[in-house]
Amino acid sequence: MVLEIFLVQSWIFPYSMEAVGRTLRGKGLLFLSSPFSNEAVELLARVGVAAWKVASGEINSRGMLERMARTKLPVILSTGMSGMAEIEAAVESVRSRNLPLAILQCTTAYPCPPERVGLNLMAEFRERFRCLTGLSDHSG
Repeated sequence: MVLEIFLVQSWIFPYSMEAVGRTLRGKGLLFLSSPFSNEAVELLARVGVAAWKVASGEINSRGMLERMARTKLPVILSTGMSGMAEIEAAVESVRSRNLPLAILQCTTAYPCPPERVGLNLMAEFRERFRCLTGLSDHSG
């Protein structure tokens, strides 16, 4: 199976984002995006993302997480650059709204050597937070 992935920058005009969303949905793909501002959250909610992917550097952006939560869409948290206390706070923020949650182990080294990928943390996250886990892979 071949999966096409579209990377979209936040500077693309709203009508372009709408076209990307329509194209992805037309191909049976989910439209996901990582917003980096409150304005981007509002735009992406309007054009119909299926879920929020919270980038590693935004996990502490409480105002933005709150805006995402108001949409009642699932949240995928990327954990690179975050300590366990920060991850716990973000998880609590999402859980307080009873939203579907997934946590991605991410090591912010580009490229990440295999011995630093941290696959063991996926099991720890799954056990600690009782949610889906995955890997945001930068190893290659």
